Amino acid sequence: MRHVRQPDQPKPNGRREHGPGEPGPSSAAIVRTLGRGGAPPSGRRRRSAAQPRPLEPDRRVQHGGRREERSLVSVANFDTVSLSMALDIARLAFAPVVTASAERVAKQVDSFWSGLTVGLIEEDGVGLPGFNGLAQVHKAITSEARLATAPVVQELASSSHSNGNLDRAGMATFAARKTMEVAGLCKSIAGVELMVAAQATQSRKAAPLGAITGKLFALVREAAPFAAAGDRVPHLDPLLRHVEARRKEIDALVGADG
Repeated sequence: MRHVRQPDQPKPNGRREHGPGEPGPSSAAIVRTLGRGGAPPSGRRRRSAAQPRPLEPDRRVQHGGRREERSLVSVANFDTVSLSMALDIARLAFAPVVTASAERVAKQVDSFWSGLTVGLIEEDGVGLPGFNGLAQVHKAITSEARLATAPVVQELASSSHSNGNLDRAGMATFAARKTMEVAGLCKSIAGVELMVAAQATQSRKAAPLGAITGKLFALVREAAPFAAAGDRVPHLDPLLRHVEARRKEIDALVGADG
């Protein structure tokens, strides 16, 4: 007759088998056993890679006929090229915007296009360039911003790491830094255009202004006065600081106009 060993009897190797409903060995015991190179205690089997741990019901949600899990899974998915491409596209969107700004400023300070005084300041007998000098600075800043909008995802120094088939430089941090640089340059570009547009508007004696345009004009004049004959062009920095301080108000005006 074959002898059937009871759950409370020790196994030949000296370990006791746990019966149904009895608590298994503690995690510390399992760790100690595995640390000594032994097999897991009875009642606990190591889960293989082919047997994933089932998700708890409360971690599964329904989305459009699909069941998705709300859990964080540690995987080696650290390729940031997609993030770099998104930042590249965001910067490229600024290129036509700043180009149009440069064209508007250049035409406003040129009497051939605007019909106003050259440089938007009445003749002072000295030959100062007026707002033409500021327009040149504006053009230089615009050129710098346009160059900074170039994508970075096509730059890859090497792919030979990890036997040439795994890691690569995603350039995401560089793309983020260039995007911040473009955003900072755009503030100066917009500030110059606001100052030139306010000078051209007042020189033309255009009235009445629109509801939003009139508020923007008044906001500019709080930090940048009108340059009459013999006056120098106002400094740009006070206007930039004023615009930054009134940023929420400007955003509300632009949003209301849209």
